[in-house]
Amino acid sequence: MKRHIPALIWCAAGILLCIYFVGFGQGLRLHDGAQLYLLYGALALAVGGYLTHVLLWRKENLSSVNFGYKLALGLLALLLLLSSFIKDLFF
Repeated sequence: MKRHIPALIWCAAGILLCIYFVGFGQGLRLHDGAQLYLLYGALALAVGGYLTHVLLWRKENLSSVNFGYKLALGLLALLLLLSSFIKDLFF
């Protein structure tokens, strides 16, 4: 059952992204409150799904170095999303 958790998280991210694109197609701008949260929430969920996949399938990695690089990449992507969200929110 645990192998399905990342896929469910990615499906939830896809649903949020679809809702974002429907609102974006209706003429809403990115800086409208809900649109901003939908976009960055969907992207954060996608990265969270990646991190969940890395943590649940860590035995697949051939070495601990590979696991560390994948985990660092996910955390770096999450930090980049957070900084971009703060920039769009306040500036």
